[in-house]
Amino acid sequence: MGRAAGLAKGALYYYIASEENLLVEIQSRVTGPLLSRARQIADLDMSPLLRLRLLSESLLTVIFRRLDAVRNSRPCWGGGPISSS
Repeated sequence: MGRAAGLAKGALYYYIASEENLLVEIQSRVTGPLLSRARQIADLDMSPLLRLRLLSESLLTVIFRRLDAVRNSRPCWGGGPISSS
């Protein structure tokens, strides 16, 4: 990641305290808006089925916006990138 940002190997830690902090920041940026939308949906005066559909649509929207990142990620069990075939 440091290489992609044009930083020397150790320079990234000047900006980010640890890998754990980086993961928390990434997770917050992705889940924060989704949780906010989920709260809005929960407050709607609609049937549970319609609210579930809206929540599902919101989640899929987040996934599709970040599809390149999802395709190029490696699962924690060491598999390769997700195939588009």
